[in-house]
Amino acid sequence: MAIPPVALTGELTVPKHAQGIVVFVHGRGSSRLSPRNQRVAIDLNARGVATLLFDLLTEQEAQDRRNVFDIPLLAERVVEAMVWISSETYIADLPVGLFGASTGAAAALVAAAKLRGRVATVVSRGGRPDLAENFLHQVQSPSLLIVGSLDHDVIALIGFGTAAGTVAAASDWDGPMEMKTARPPLADSIETLCHAIDMDRFLFDFRNPGNDAMRRVLSAPRLERYIGVIYRPDTERSRHYSLASLSAQYDAFVWCDTTKAVTPTPVLAGNGEEETFPFGL
Repeated sequence: MAIPPVALTGELTVPKHAQGIVVFVHGRGSSRLSPRNQRVAIDLNARGVATLLFDLLTEQEAQDRRNVFDIPLLAERVVEAMVWISSETYIADLPVGLFGASTGAAAALVAAAKLRGRVATVVSRGGRPDLAENFLHQVQSPSLLIVGSLDHDVIALIGFGTAAGTVAAASDWDGPMEMKTARPPLADSIETLCHAIDMDRFLFDFRNPGNDAMRRVLSAPRLERYIGVIYRPDTERSRHYSLASLSAQYDAFVWCDTTKAVTPTPVLAGNGEEETFPFGL
């Protein structure tokens, strides 16, 4: 089936005596063919709930990786799907829920804010509600945000550190990406301690019982440098350092003595299982 006005490809399943309909709002790098969401849809169908899985982007739009982060565009596609549902007499009166994942969760929340009472509920599975921050106060629908905090076998908090090299960062929010050189770390910092080990790269796994001695050494609070999407070397001490207990803060810590800034590469959005934000692991 094709959802107007741009003929987005979709799959609609309506069981007998359907009690409602769930619209799946896929995350980045995913599509209506996501095995995970397909399984959820089958389970919902068995329980008398109709489902609509559809691609939020056309094939041409999906070639531009930036579109998977274009929340206003994705939200508009959800609104268009809702308008289409309202035009189909056999499903028009069903209560509608939005099920979003990753960036799709943000699009679902923005759409719910725009549609107000038309959306019965919003569920976010491992989503990015922060990307809908400006619309959250307008969402009137009951919303459930699901995170995998208890999935200990698959979730680990990993820190990264470096002593030197280049990074890709902006000077201000919404500013352009720049290639910047990291300043030498402060003498009393975790970075200086790791640099003194004199290894190009290594991994500390604090969950490994064999690393108890290292865990105790790194439990003492030291300055840690944080370089993110914003980096201002001229005010680095006040903006990018904070006291931290490395072994208490992370499950593991990755060290690269010298880092090299990432450069953009063309990536095609594929079918199948969506990426797990932010690394796709």
